[in-house]
Amino acid sequence: PKPLCVGILNDIFLKEEWPYSKTLLRRTLKFYTSSPLYQKAILQGEVRYFLNGESAQKISDFEKNHARERLKNWEEWKKEKKRQDAESKTN
Repeated sequence: PKPLCVGILNDIFLKEEWPYSKTLLRRTLKFYTSSPLYQKAILQGEVRYFLNGESAQKISDFEKNHARERLKNWEEWKKEKKRQDAESKTN
């Protein structure tokens, strides 16, 4: 995935490119941007993009650090889940 520009929700909604509710669009974007693959794209990328593929904004060091932290938390959650699953199988 390519990192989306900040404010893409309003861009999509105002251009009437989304035929459903703003709530559904918000949830869809949250699901997409919360994924580990998207967070890795933030870490590896230099810029964010508009929907048409044009570059929008530079990805800041703060945003990269935030993505790094989210990935770290996700990895820790995954390890803990695996540990709990293993424990439940032995009980």
